[in-house]
Amino acid sequence: MPRSKLLKVGILNITTHPHSPKKYIELFDDIFELSKIEKIRGSDYGMLYSLTREKFGESSILHGTICRFLNIDPNEPWFDTKKVKKLDPKDGTFVVPIPENLKPNRRDIVYIFFVDKHRLFIDTDNISIRDAMVLITRLCANKQIRKKYGEVVVNIESTKEAIDNILKLKSIRKLEIYFAKPNPDDLAEVEKKIMKRLNKQNVKKIDEKLITDDEAGIKPDDETQALMYMARSNGKVIATSREDSQTMVISTKEHPLIETEFYHPERDTVFLAMKRVIGAYLRRKG
Repeated sequence: MPRSKLLKVGILNITTHPHSPKKYIELFDDIFELSKIEKIRGSDYGMLYSLTREKFGESSILHGTICRFLNIDPNEPWFDTKKVKKLDPKDGTFVVPIPENLKPNRRDIVYIFFVDKHRLFIDTDNISIRDAMVLITRLCANKQIRKKYGEVVVNIESTKEAIDNILKLKSIRKLEIYFAKPNPDDLAEVEKKIMKRLNKQNVKKIDEKLITDDEAGIKPDDETQALMYMARSNGKVIATSREDSQTMVISTKEHPLIETEFYHPERDTVFLAMKRVIGAYLRRKG
């Protein structure tokens, strides 16, 4: 019997203002056509390697592969482990043996972008969702992309439980809410009221810090709680509490939403398993 593998999928919320499914498709098309490579961290870089569009029920998805690789600097010193000797291209005694366009340690990352909900689903086998956020943010910050689309905001989808746990803290001494205005079609009634208030004030982002010295701690009201739950998809929430002489910090960024699905590599693919993950995610979202 074939052994199953566990697929772990992280989710990024990508927003532009104003927005439409057509605009998101164009955004990914443009990023793909540019074929730019961007830094992830250290010597790890990445690029959008492939892009395909297809129907998903009544909606559209974009899917393909992100390619991750090492982007070494050939002008930095090398080391010969056989001769135990430093080799420096700058002194003219050493010629770099690898053409600049060839990149080692390639790893492929399957992605699916659900256009209607502007959610990017990432197979986290070869990349963390935080590293994926860094890469996509930098690809969207390209000058040509910014000129056409303005600021493209990329946020990690965090768990609802992260906010639940913050609200259970006995003594919240500091509550930080970083929030970028979401698209209006994603909202419940209480959230629409908040959006209406923000729109009246022409507010695009909120960086809010609530601080108290009272031992009873901060008691978030309904509106603040709604803003916190909105921020788990459109920003982040950081709470600092003081309990039993111990300081505790909880950040939603440390609790990304990871969807899981088992699949059999011999008769299934990561792509098909990810489509099942998306289907389950959308059913829960309603």
